[in-house]
Amino acid sequence: MLEELETFIYVVEYKNFTKAGKMMNLTQPAVSAQVKMLEQYFGTELIMRSNRNMTITESGLVLYNRAQELLELLNKTRRDIQNESDKVTGHLKIGATYTVGECLLPDLLSSFTHKYPEVQVEVTIGDTDEISSKIHDFSLHVGLVEGSIHYSELDQIYFEEDEMVLLVPEDHPFAKRQIPREELDGINWISREKGSGTREYQDLFITKYHIRPKSFMSFGSNLSLLKGVQKKIGITLASKELLKEGVVGITYALPPERVVRPLSYIYSKNIKLTAASRLFIEELSRSYGS
Repeated sequence: MLEELETFIYVVEYKNFTKAGKMMNLTQPAVSAQVKMLEQYFGTELIMRSNRNMTITESGLVLYNRAQELLELLNKTRRDIQNESDKVTGHLKIGATYTVGECLLPDLLSSFTHKYPEVQVEVTIGDTDEISSKIHDFSLHVGLVEGSIHYSELDQIYFEEDEMVLLVPEDHPFAKRQIPREELDGINWISREKGSGTREYQDLFITKYHIRPKSFMSFGSNLSLLKGVQKKIGITLASKELLKEGVVGITYALPPERVVRPLSYIYSKNIKLTAASRLFIEELSRSYGS
């Protein structure tokens, strides 16, 4: 029964029988058989299947939570018996938006994995909408985002501020001086794609100051965004943290006032956090004083 419960956890998290099978070294039919056995045992449908999609039922969600608790208790009991109560194991799936993932997460993971080397960490990088969606459907345990989320089922806790600045080429007329609002009209602007936290705050900035861009172009990553500035395609409003990435020829000019956005971590209210997830959040809180 323990193997079936562990398989079911992976099915819920990956929303895919084949991927769950790879984690358990099982074939897809074997995974299906284990889930069917659990449904027969508990006398209820745990997963609704339609075409290639699957939905976790309320009963399935209850079992997912209980299975996590049971396996965590079993692991703790084994560690206690083996006199290794200080060792934490498990699988931690973290999601992060591009700025957080590129600028803050590496240092945080370096500290975390040094303290808890037995935890298997898997990182997914995406925009705010993508990460919050994956937290919502249980594909990830914890998310680090820089924008607003739109799911009432998720908890969002702020842990740090991120200053937004104008990024311009080193030889741009705006470089190293404050820019009057009227000078921001009639200029080519570039930004991240819709759904990213960076794009959300740039749109708010442009709207607030009634800026009228000459043209507007979107890029799908911070690296391409910085390259666009460097190649003089346009200026942008982005995280000051990006200036620490060592891109040659990039400087910044202060906007009319300091623009700050909150960074936050998110997780689902509907499932119990794993031990590894709780320890990761504790490490985050220690690092940033939240």
